[in-house]
Amino acid sequence: MKKFIKKIVGFRDDLTLPTKWWHRLFKIVFLFTILVTFCLATFASAELIPDNTTNNTVVTNLRDYTATSTAGNTIPEFLEIEGLLGCVDDDEFRYLSAHSLSSENICNADLVGNIDEVAEALHSMVGFMNTPIYDLKNALQTKFSNEQPGGNCLIQKDFGCDPGQIVKHRRNPIFYLEVVGLGLGITFFVGLSLLVIYYRGLIYIIFGGPKPNGF
Repeated sequence: MKKFIKKIVGFRDDLTLPTKWWHRLFKIVFLFTILVTFCLATFASAELIPDNTTNNTVVTNLRDYTATSTAGNTIPEFLEIEGLLGCVDDDEFRYLSAHSLSSENICNADLVGNIDEVAEALHSMVGFMNTPIYDLKNALQTKFSNEQPGGNCLIQKDFGCDPGQIVKHRRNPIFYLEVVGLGLGITFFVGLSLLVIYYRGLIYIIFGGPKPNGF
């Protein structure tokens, strides 16, 4: 592998480069550049690699969490759970806005049985503050009499994610291995490119091509 890389970059054994001060300076600059590149590449890789069900672990979803909670609206409590908020879609986690989820949506373990708590929770939201609790309760009763809730959440139709898909998730070791692996790959490519430019470009301009038999 080492010989293969030397051949690619055009490493020159026929020159006394280690005795040149500028060559030693290049080594220092090269090592510093590699270190900075690895740090930046690793940071960028964390943003480039998508979160999926392989490199992330689901902590809980909104539907299951709501079923065991006694809160009037479980969404604020759900958002406090440690982890990233997302929507599971085709084995990948799509970003969800915590503000969008909590602004006009509500979840309760028993929407019909706890209608008073649900109405009070709705009244505390910005979009319903001007509506009396009594009117909210009547609206909910009318809604539930015509159509029983399909679960324990009232999620806006245009929200685009069901309660069972709304999850809190954490990145697992596989994600960080992918990040480091991509960071190393980018760093290797940058380092190889710099060596090619140095040996096949700058050194060739200064000394010309390799001398036959080392002379």
